[in-house]
Amino acid sequence: MNRIIKTPYLSVGVCAYNREKTIKICIESLIKQNIDFDLMEVIVVDNNSTDSTKDIIQEYVLKYPFIKYYFEPKQGTSFARNRIIKEAEGEVVAYIDDDAEAVENWCRIIIDNFKTHDNMAALGGRIFPVFEIKPKWWFPVDIDTSDRGDEKKFLSSSEGRYGFPGLNLAVRKNHLVNIGGFSDKFGIFGKTMGFGEDSELGYRLFKKAPYFMYDPELTVYHLIPDDRNKILYRIKRGFLHGYACTEIKKTDYSLLHLFIRTSGAFCILPLRNLFKNIVKYKFNFPVIFLHLIFEISNKIGAIASVFHKKKI
Repeated sequence: MNRIIKTPYLSVGVCAYNREKTIKICIESLIKQNIDFDLMEVIVVDNNSTDSTKDIIQEYVLKYPFIKYYFEPKQGTSFARNRIIKEAEGEVVAYIDDDAEAVENWCRIIIDNFKTHDNMAALGGRIFPVFEIKPKWWFPVDIDTSDRGDEKKFLSSSEGRYGFPGLNLAVRKNHLVNIGGFSDKFGIFGKTMGFGEDSELGYRLFKKAPYFMYDPELTVYHLIPDDRNKILYRIKRGFLHGYACTEIKKTDYSLLHLFIRTSGAFCILPLRNLFKNIVKYKFNFPVIFLHLIFEISNKIGAIASVFHKKKI
């Protein structure tokens, strides 16, 4: 008798680019999920990898029918994420990065939350870093942590307007389709650093369906390679993140409004957070100083975006 093929409820998407060292960790965490695999599919999109990433994925495809491989020739995170939307059969699309590891009940938490809350548009949770090499004592390790606390809750407009990081995110597919998916003006393009495709999507989606839930049990662990613990990398990252966040707002605000806001934030927020960090880090001044430098670079990026007058 032929086996009845069921349509999965959850489509888990992984965008892969030259991750031969970490893609196994990601996929292994997904095949260890404690659910009926008829409920889910795993879509791995190869975004022009030049190493053995494709071969590793194909090994899993041959062993596990619910794992599917697709090649996306257009370079960029947003193109790969949108390919996942196109190929997804599930009612809910979840994203995890190719260098991240999900807890064993990750898929179960996603499915249970979306089935319980019919109005929920998006779901996110905690992200904890796993460092390839332990950083120096003076490096602020919490900069890679995303944690909104222990309370499960729907987010307010101030909390949820930029959504969740794309490496631990789930969204109803119909919402992704209705807003046109991820903007290809944001995000990483191959080896070119970039940010904001997940925040920009969250910004647009929250206007249409402001029901974003945070569940602290929805946890992933993100591998941080040693080259990301360099001070110059963090400064550049802060600048690009601030730049992207201001670009996102250009659809709603005038350049004058953004200039006033970013200039005010540049003058006030670093100083305010400096005093908070003195208490938080118990006078560990190297860590406090680096936090200040990273935040200033973020605000400079925001101001730079204002003077780049082209609206995305």
